[in-house]
Amino acid sequence: MKGFGILLLFFIVGGCASVRVHNRTDMFIDIEADKKNTWIGCSDIELKEENSLMTFYLLSDNTTHEFMFRRVIDVKRCLNLQKEYRALADGVSKVRFVGISPRQQDDEKLITDRVPNKFKNAKFKINWTFIRFQTPKGCESYFEGDCQPDNYWSTTIPQTKE
Repeated sequence: MKGFGILLLFFIVGGCASVRVHNRTDMFIDIEADKKNTWIGCSDIELKEENSLMTFYLLSDNTTHEFMFRRVIDVKRCLNLQKEYRALADGVSKVRFVGISPRQQDDEKLITDRVPNKFKNAKFKINWTFIRFQTPKGCESYFEGDCQPDNYWSTTIPQTKE
C-alpha cells in the first residue's frame, strides 16, 4: 500500500508540472506548458509596415523557447493568424509547441520586443523553426498535414507525398 501512495504522489506531482517535454532530440522539440507561460503574436508590428513574423514563446524554468515561422508574411495576414492561434489557446490550461533546428541565441535578444518581460529576462534563449501548435481545442501547423499522427516529426523528416 505504501508503494501505491508513492506512485500516486509521483503522478500527482508530475501532473502539476508546468512544462512537459514529450520528445526532444538535438534537432527537434515537442514541448507543452501552462498557457500562462506562453505568448503568441506577430513580431514588432507597425500597421504601416509591409511584413511581420509570426512568433510563439514558451518559458521553461530559466529558458525562453522562441518558435517562429520560416518566412515573413504581410502584417494583415500575421494579425489574422495571431487572432486564430490565440482563439485556439483561449480558455485552455496547456499549450504545446513543436519545432526543429534550434539555434542558441548569443545576443540574448528575442525577435520581438512585444513579449512580457519574463520571456526577455530568461537566462537562456533558444530559437526554433515552428512546426505545429496544439491545444485540447485543436492543432495548427505550418505545413498542411503536420498535425496528423502519422506525420509526427521526431528523428526523421517526413516523407514527401508522390
